[in-house]
Amino acid sequence: MPFRPELGFLYRALKQHIETAFPNVTVARGDDSVLTGPLLEKIFDYVREADVVVADCSGRNPNVFYELGMAHALDKPVVLVTSDPIEHAPTDIRAFEFISYSSLEPEKFLARLDIALQSVIGNPYVKVYPEALALFQEFISDRGLALTPTSKDKFVTGAMALRSAGQHLPLEPGRLRTEFLVRRLLGIEPQIDSLVALKDWLDQEYPP
Repeated sequence: MPFRPELGFLYRALKQHIETAFPNVTVARGDDSVLTGPLLEKIFDYVREADVVVADCSGRNPNVFYELGMAHALDKPVVLVTSDPIEHAPTDIRAFEFISYSSLEPEKFLARLDIALQSVIGNPYVKVYPEALALFQEFISDRGLALTPTSKDKFVTGAMALRSAGQHLPLEPGRLRTEFLVRRLLGIEPQIDSLVALKDWLDQEYPP
């Protein structure tokens, strides 16, 4: 992304969204921290260490294309975004898919970005399924319940549906995260008794 002041808000919004949607991911760019060496070296280190690079090609900024070349040379997965018409992109990268944040509504842009990142990083809810199962076992053991957790596929589908509605997995350990995870394992329409038992257990585990 070009280091232009007007793009600072976009970067912060994308950082917040991605780190919320993908809890194990950290978003950074070259000017995030105080420089202790040449900027180019720092950017190269960022690209080298990255699992995926999101490149904003708006305005045909030469620095962005130089960094994009670094990413391709290092064989890094790249997601391309832009505010320009696709036909304004340089010929040698025009064949790649771009996600436009000027022609799409914000929700649709973020949804497409999530799909692109998910294809590289994987679904974040698959990774937390074991954590959810461990908490679920603690819950039913403590309450003496004979409940069967939903399958991984149903858990992921339910969590993704909530994410689409704007409800994300809380990042910090605690009551909200535990409730989110265990509740998904109770299924779409759990019995009232199960929900009451879950609330009582949460009250016990996380007193006010």
